[in-house]
Amino acid sequence: MNLDTRFDQIIKAGITPALAVHGFKKRRYVYERKEGCISYIVDLQRSQWSNASALDFTMNCGVHIPGVISLFANRPDPKNPKIVDCCVGSRLGMLSPDHKDKWWSVTAEDSGHAPDDRLSEDLRAAIEGLALPFLRLFPSQLAVAEFLSDVPREYRQVFPMHEAQRLAYAAIIFRMVGDSKAGSALESAVALAAGSPLESTLATLEESMRSGRSGG
Repeated sequence: MNLDTRFDQIIKAGITPALAVHGFKKRRYVYERKEGCISYIVDLQRSQWSNASALDFTMNCGVHIPGVISLFANRPDPKNPKIVDCCVGSRLGMLSPDHKDKWWSVTAEDSGHAPDDRLSEDLRAAIEGLALPFLRLFPSQLAVAEFLSDVPREYRQVFPMHEAQRLAYAAIIFRMVGDSKAGSALESAVALAAGSPLESTLATLEESMRSGRSGG
């Protein structure tokens, strides 16, 4: 059995059931659960360096809210959001107590039911112990905005990493829900972006939001 087939079977045994019970639907290597306008995403990211001897992969989780990154980046909202479309997210390993990136491997050397079963169990534990608790931090749009505007110390490794980008996303969401904190979050984002590669993006966003062209 080749590694791709084993990988798919490991996912089917370990990840799909752990997420399906919580309402996630599978699209290839992306799992999504929709609640109102919020999409909760868990995806598998295969390493580009995988080969016939080893297939390496990691997992990400995040939250997608339509109108946030589309306004920030001036691009359409995706029909089927992926992790890159999330306004807040993380690698699963970075959510562990040691905050270390985690990659799993399916190897030709460790073939057989026992290693694959252990890997399935490890993945299920990561979903239940890391991904789902993180996603539960965001029951609403406002919860996402509040988190991004003041990221707790233990979650400083979540993306986006740039403080200005986090505050910009928060400002957009605050505006969506009619929260008065939108203005101060936007001002802080613009100030922090000064002199950085984000400066022009934030200037465009500020003009758009000040003129009332922000969505929601």
